[in-house]
Amino acid sequence: MRSIRSVAAAGTFDGATAPGTTTATPAETEDTGGRTIQVVAAGQVDAEPDQALVRVAVVETASNITTVRRRLAANVSQLRAALADRGIGDDRISTAFFDISRERRQPRPGEGAARTPYRGIHAFAITVDPNRTGEIIDAAIGNGASRIDDVRFVLSEPTRRALRNEVLSDALANARTQAGTIAANMNLTVAGVRSVRTVDTGPGIAAAGEVTASAGGGAPTEIASGPVTVTTRVQVTYNATTAQ
Repeated sequence: MRSIRSVAAAGTFDGATAPGTTTATPAETEDTGGRTIQVVAAGQVDAEPDQALVRVAVVETASNITTVRRRLAANVSQLRAALADRGIGDDRISTAFFDISRERRQPRPGEGAARTPYRGIHAFAITVDPNRTGEIIDAAIGNGASRIDDVRFVLSEPTRRALRNEVLSDALANARTQAGTIAANMNLTVAGVRSVRTVDTGPGIAAAGEVTASAGGGAPTEIASGPVTVTTRVQVTYNATTAQ
């Protein structure tokens, strides 16, 4: 599904700002007598995600750092092996966070001196097909992972690049339409493009939907995703001449 929307438009004509505009940036040119029309326009595309990023963490606590490291290593090895069995290689698994530190807290009444156990965390980001998100979550939890930190549905780089080109074309066409409307109302003619600048681009990320079935009781985890939105805005300055 694709939609195009206009964000804002601003124009300047011999130093005078068009009605309803928000900025005025006159610039002198020999060809047009200093007349310019500046607009900001946007294009937007909604697309189904083709990648999911699943963040999982292995967490261990023990009274000494050696035990924590050993347990972390064992569970991480188990996790990687389970993912490899499901076709998820090391090239699709990256470390997102690693830390081993002491947990310090005040002793509870009657407990005596405060204990300072070590706590280790090794978190990973796993890139998978969106349709396999629930399967990978279940495999991770059943093979060493202590928790699921985050699930996001995204567009792969080739898809995002292709969609961005489409959105950019839409935004530029929208900008030209706005400039033509402004020119017609100011007795001007658009005489070419002076400059074009990309203002910003949406990240193309969608958070996971609700878990529709828990992993407990043998039921597989299912996560619904929504569409991913890619947005681009352009700022275009056109030269303008007096309409004949």
